[in-house]
Amino acid sequence: SGGNGVSLRELLPYVDNPPKSADDASAMGEAMKIVSYFSGKPVDCDDKGSGNMDARFCFPELMAEMNHDINATTQRLFSLGSSEFAAGSSSDMNMSSILYKEDEDASSYSIASSSSSDGTPLYLYERPFVLTELSRQQFGQCVFLGLLNFVGVIWIQNALSPGGLLQLPVAAAAATATAAAVSGSSRRSKRQGSDKIIAAASFLILGLFKILRFYAGLFFAIPLGRLVIIWLRNYGVQRRNERRQQFV
Repeated sequence: SGGNGVSLRELLPYVDNPPKSADDASAMGEAMKIVSYFSGKPVDCDDKGSGNMDARFCFPELMAEMNHDINATTQRLFSLGSSEFAAGSSSDMNMSSILYKEDEDASSYSIASSSSSDGTPLYLYERPFVLTELSRQQFGQCVFLGLLNFVGVIWIQNALSPGGLLQLPVAAAAATATAAAVSGSSRRSKRQGSDKIIAAASFLILGLFKILRFYAGLFFAIPLGRLVIIWLRNYGVQRRNERRQQFV
């Protein structure tokens, strides 16, 4: 910047949490985080009022690291106008954009050819969080298999239960053993012993399907809970992008 440094106001688009305006109480604190991180040095100027967002700083250590090939790249980046960028903005967020990873051309995210549709350079655009890194096709297959597993477990569990369409002898044996115990019969036979074993097996099998049903439900419950968290975090992302846009 011709030796004049960079003002705190000019640093606002690069802060992590953009303030509502340059006059906001948090504006100077956020800008000073950048100055502190890059070891900025104040530039002598006529206006030395405290709390002035127009106070200017230079970054000698940062510039010293850019005295080789990076220098040419930096000049090229700073010479790019907003009209040379083209990409989506935070207003483009929809359900599909946070459920799975959209198919994108990697070159569309290069600094030299991309920005948000509102004119904000892409490197200032904070992208929203995504539920999964799966592609659209993979996400659809995953949901289909999860639904198939959930419905299948419920159907088999109901079918194997007493009175179900596929009721097994183990279920009937369990009912017989229970009736014998209630009647107080003292007869001990190999048949009764076998019925108790079958009844125990029936109990274990039906219990196993209860666990499988719970697991099948978790397959959807956990991602839904995470989706709510992502929605809340993306609200903050969108708000920061909107605030950052006003400083560009």
